[in-house]
Amino acid sequence: MSCWCRSGRCGRCGCGGWGCRFTATEAARADALVRSVLPAGEPGPLSRRVLLRDGTEVVVRPMERRDREAVQAMHERCSPASRRARYFSPKPTLSQRALELFCEPSHGLTLVAQGPDGSILALAHLMHAVDPGVAELALLVEDAWQGRGLGRALTDLLLVPARERGVVELRATVLADNARMRRLLTSLGGRVRRTDEPGTLEIRLRLDARAARAAAATPGTGGALAG
Repeated sequence: MSCWCRSGRCGRCGCGGWGCRFTATEAARADALVRSVLPAGEPGPLSRRVLLRDGTEVVVRPMERRDREAVQAMHERCSPASRRARYFSPKPTLSQRALELFCEPSHGLTLVAQGPDGSILALAHLMHAVDPGVAELALLVEDAWQGRGLGRALTDLLLVPARERGVVELRATVLADNARMRRLLTSLGGRVRRTDEPGTLEIRLRLDARAARAAAATPGTGGALAG
């Protein structure tokens, strides 16, 4: 196994890149151990005002149970194509169980974007995975609000609590024809991987500082398929 940071000199464990054998899981455990002995930092903001490309200001905040009806309404306003991109099928409605899970902290964190009129415009999910140090990312943006930078803003805001929770790798399973999601995550340094499911790809985004620097040093390579 090669050095987990894939950059030759990881600097994280002091080996200088020669003989490092840290996996993502081991790195997450090491991060958690370090965090446990460090002074507690300020928690990430729970609510933020975000200015979109067209100058519209929206509020991004964690989803609450009182939002369930508004989230369902937003879901139903989305086109079948947008719902298919999120759920892999043109899911006409959300079950009450799904809406409950969106609000359940043990399941992860769901952010909502609220427009000037108070309606819900988008959802962003950070979902806990079985593997330590790994979380799954998913987005749904109402059609009328796509292409304004809202998806990027939501993703950027999710990175803060992800790091606070010790996540070292974000994963998103997307349809191969979901060009928007591929562009978004590869622009942040995500690597695209094939899956066993035809027409489906997985994008993996490392959140450690070394991976971010490596991605910045090699622009334009994030969309390459890894085996």
